[in-house]
Amino acid sequence: MHAVLNGPIPTPRSVAPGVPERLDGIVMKALAIDVAKRYATCLELQKDIDDYLRETHAESTANEVGAAVQGMFEKEGASRREIIRC
Repeated sequence: MHAVLNGPIPTPRSVAPGVPERLDGIVMKALAIDVAKRYATCLELQKDIDDYLRETHAESTANEVGAAVQGMFEKEGASRREIIRC
């Protein structure tokens, strides 16, 4: 959470090098610290994810992609939950 609020935010590709560049860009735009560089709405984010899935002929849904990205940052999430619990 600290990285999301203050930076730097690790890219998905820095955590899992197999993440496609386009997906990495979508995630980083969604997490951009500068509000002007983020998606203006959730619908814009969903459109980019859906376009990515369509272009790559992926069988995954947007929810499955979200779960995969969340899994990449599970260690950070566990750390955040521990800080909040204290």
